[in-house]
Amino acid sequence: MRWVVRPGKSRAAIQIVRSWAIRFAGPLPHGITASTIEALAALTALWTKASRTSPSQLSALQLQTLLAVRDTPRTNLKALCQQVGASASTASRLCGRLEAAGLLRRVPVPASRREISLMLTPCGTKLLEAVAAQRARALEAVLVRTPTVTCNELVAGLHALAAVLRPGDVHGPG
Repeated sequence: MRWVVRPGKSRAAIQIVRSWAIRFAGPLPHGITASTIEALAALTALWTKASRTSPSQLSALQLQTLLAVRDTPRTNLKALCQQVGASASTASRLCGRLEAAGLLRRVPVPASRREISLMLTPCGTKLLEAVAAQRARALEAVLVRTPTVTCNELVAGLHALAAVLRPGDVHGPG
């Protein structure tokens, strides 16, 4: 089986395709084909590109951190490390940069002298809303060129996938 990535794909998309190629030298499970994987890689590239065109141009790890804090309000540094797959020192420096940028607040937990709780600032929330809007516009620009039946099938498939994803599939090491 030959794995081809068309020019213009992002580095992350190429890595996704290559990792699947390495994992599955033979037939792929559940009817997944190389073209399915390329389509997922293209969607990942579109999603990533849309994130980078946001006003602050966050790195993938910074965006993942803000999303994890949004999804788990008042999380602590240890839980964040598990969610984003970073060491404590890396996560601490990352939170320091996000706090300096006004996107995140580190707040001491009253019941513990050592524990720090993480919260989005209003600017952090607005930035995530801007990223979500940019991603939606990028996806809409592609879907508008897709036949209605195919678009409806894609959306139904994405909803079905979202229904079976577990938190560890989305957040966490890996």
